[in-house]
Amino acid sequence: HGGEELGNVPEQLDAIVRQLQQLGDNQFLPEGLLEVCERLLLVATTKPSKNKPKTKKAIGEDAEGLAVFDSALTKFDVLEVVFERGKEAMAAQQSELIEQVTKDLVKDYAAVEDEALKRATKVVRSHVGARFGAWGRNQHGSA
Repeated sequence: HGGEELGNVPEQLDAIVRQLQQLGDNQFLPEGLLEVCERLLLVATTKPSKNKPKTKKAIGEDAEGLAVFDSALTKFDVLEVVFERGKEAMAAQQSELIEQVTKDLVKDYAAVEDEALKRATKVVRSHVGARFGAWGRNQHGSA
């Protein structure tokens, strides 16, 4: 299943951090492993601050959706490589990302599937579109 049955990642990271803390300085563990896992746990559990002034982009930003999107990106080709293949490849990649993000929102955050699909579609289209725009500007600028 390629790791699709992982469950709630923050809970699992918390358990890993606690186990690593109990092991202490074990010579068989890579140096810095505890610190990396603690950082991952912090990222996985940090909620956006409610005190920040809301910019146009911050309003409606889906932190869970974005976290799942960032994770899903690791399972696919680099977006800029896909952009080089053309609009059809980009559309196919977006569809696959939307499907993956939807599944992960349901699995990791107990989102209702219809709502997860809406959230996934919004996050994927927004961020892929922004990356495509930046890529296009860079292509024209370097040509």
